[in-house]
This record gives sequence, structure tokens and C-alpha cells, in this order.
Amino acid sequence: CRNIEQCNSNKGDMKPVGTIPIKDLLAAEPTRNVMLALMANKGVARFVGGCVRDVIAEHPITDVDIATTESPEMVTELLVAADIKAIPVGISHGSIVGVTDHMSFHITTLRTDVETYGRHAKVSFVDDWQEDAKRRDFTMNAMYADLDGTLYDPCDGRKDLKDGLVRFIGNPDKRIAEDYLRILRFFRFQAFYGHHAPDTEALLACKKAAHHLKELSAERIWAELCRLLLAANAAAILQCMQDSSILENLFSDLKADIKSLDQLIKLPVEANEVCRLAALVQDQIESLPQITRRLRMSKHDEKHLRTLTKLLANPPQLEKTKVVYEILYRWGKELFQDLVKLLGSKQNNIKWVKKYLTIADDWQNPQLPMQGADLLKLGIKPGPQVGTMLKELEDWWVDNYCRPNHQECLEWLKNRNKL
Repeated sequence: CRNIEQCNSNKGDMKPVGTIPIKDLLAAEPTRNVMLALMANKGVARFVGGCVRDVIAEHPITDVDIATTESPEMVTELLVAADIKAIPVGISHGSIVGVTDHMSFHITTLRTDVETYGRHAKVSFVDDWQEDAKRRDFTMNAMYADLDGTLYDPCDGRKDLKDGLVRFIGNPDKRIAEDYLRILRFFRFQAFYGHHAPDTEALLACKKAAHHLKELSAERIWAELCRLLLAANAAAILQCMQDSSILENLFSDLKADIKSLDQLIKLPVEANEVCRLAALVQDQIESLPQITRRLRMSKHDEKHLRTLTKLLANPPQLEKTKVVYEILYRWGKELFQDLVKLLGSKQNNIKWVKKYLTIADDWQNPQLPMQGADLLKLGIKPGPQVGTMLKELEDWWVDNYCRPNHQECLEWLKNRNKL
């Protein structure tokens, strides 16, 4: 592969290939302070990976990764000397997190892999930037930049980024075997940076290793899937994943509704990752337990997904005001908004969607005017009947648009229960 050959062409340090603008998070004072601290002992520190890639791609920078020639122990010492908190998140692998002014920086010592076994690896620290570059996943993630913006690109990642080509460094089979999560990362990067059909060699390697996806932890799968689902062309990428047997190795019995996801994405309103996942799995109610276990979603997200799919299976008549009030009251504004987007995407009716989103924006969640203590004052004895009567009252109150006041609720209770 020409990328490895290029990495091997110059040993040690790298030749500059241009400059990038130092802006946004890279130009922040805390960032500069960390970089200067790491260079205080005449060591070299450079921005690396996503922050460099996203400056070039003109994407928002969300975090700052730094590579350095200093050992993990010296990194810690230099940070502490500069009054920057040092957290040894993976000191045996050369990883330290620096924290200052509410910003975090992932700092790694230059390293090369001695042995790899899935998620973990035995590494050796080096002072060779070429070796550090060769162990990274994609060419566009192996670019470095100095504090002044000088750019180093040992694997020609800038050209691949410009061409919209997501390519592994070196042998794709080997890169994937080092960490099978790279299969999902490949498709996520294709979703955000790919301009054309996926790289043939990379796609073939992903297909061959797809059965290893079962070995990945649920948390890592959900973290990648969350980000992929938010891509503008997520539907096309998921279709590619389905055609490549990736999805069936993640979820054995999932029949993904990619058409519905595509309709939702094309609707000119934002939809979060759980809403998009609901579009994808809405016809898979029986498979939801298996899907949510495989993703190990938070309890909130799992409940949100289950409720959405349940409502989609029997769409509520939102034309009835009391139905709108009931959903808003019982499940909240967020779920109602997601439901509206999902139902509206099927109709491709943005006017309808905006109408109900406006209703949700104006919604102030009301409180039932009576509580259990009020029933006890009426002479109702403590026990299950109190909860039963409150539930009946609440149903009546919601059916009446949550408008009856305390006195009206009291009268209804008295008449209903002949008090």
C-alpha cells in the first residue's frame, strides 16, 4: 500500500507539507497552555487526528488530541508543574488526560504496537513520528500540526480527505484485526467524509471480519452507531452496511427499515439518534429487547425507544386535541416531538410537523390539582383505593384537556364515588 511506503520513506521526524489555520479550540488559551507545558522540557508536542482533520475539512472541532515525544511520566510532571491536572487514563499505553479551565486534552506519547489483541495492545514508546503514524487507523487521522499550524502528513491523508476517500493505513485486514470496532468506524467516517462509493479494499476487509463484531462491547457499538445515525447520509451508509452483512452481524434478526429512516432524514427538521433509531427499527417490536440489550442503552433512551415504537405501531389521532394533551402529559415534550417527526416523515408533510412542534413548544406541563392527601381529607381510608381513585381522576382530567381546577376535580370525585 502506497501509504505505508510513504510512511517508511522518511524515518524519525516528518517533513512539513503546508500549514493549517489555528482556530476554534486549537486557538483557545487553555490549549496553548497545555502545548507550551508539554514543550517546556524541549520535547515536541503536536496536534493529531480528528482536530487536524476537521480543521482541514472545515468541520467543527469537538476535542483536541495531542501527540508528544515526552514519556507519560514526564507528561504528568510537566502538566503538574504548569498547574494542569493530569489524569493517567492509560499510562501503560502512553495516555494522559490533561484538564484545565474546564477543557480536557487527550495526550499520548509516540508509540508503536508490539502486539495487538482486539481492543488492547502492547506498545513500545518511540521518538519516531513515522512509526506513530503507521499504527493509526485511517490516513486522514494520521495528520499532525504544530502550535503554529505547520502541517505534517506522512500518509497523504490530506489528499484522501479532499478526495472523500476513507482509507486504512497499510493492510486493511491487519488494521481491522487490531480492533474490530474499526469496521464500524470505517462506515461512520464514510458517512461524514466519504464523497464516493467506499474504498473497495477496505469494504472487502470489513465484510471478511464482520463476524467479529459479536465480540465488541455493547457500549462501544452504541457509541459508534449514535454518531453514524446523525450523519446526513446515514440511510445510504446503513444500506451499504446491510448489503455487506454488517447489520446482521450486529443484530441477527433485524430487518432495518432504511426507507423510513431516509424519509425522516430528508424532513427539514433535526432528529436525534434515538428518534432515527426508532425509524430504523419501528417494525421490530418483538426484536426490541434483543436490540436494546445489544446496545446497552440508558434506561431513559430504552424507554423512549420502546414508547415510540409502540405508538408508531398504532398511530394516535393527533387531530384530537385531547390525544395531543394525553401524550404530552404522560410522556413529555421530547417524546411527542419525536413522534410528530416520525409520523410527519411518512406523510412528507413539513407543514403538519411544524404545526404540532409549535404546540409542543408552547406546552407547559400541568400538575393534577389533587393529590393523595386530598383524598384522605375526604375520609377515604389509606390503601390501594387511593391510588385507583387518583388514576381515574387523572384520566378524566386529561380527557378534559387538563383544565379542571381543584374544586371541579373535587366535585367529580364526590359524584363518581358518591362521597
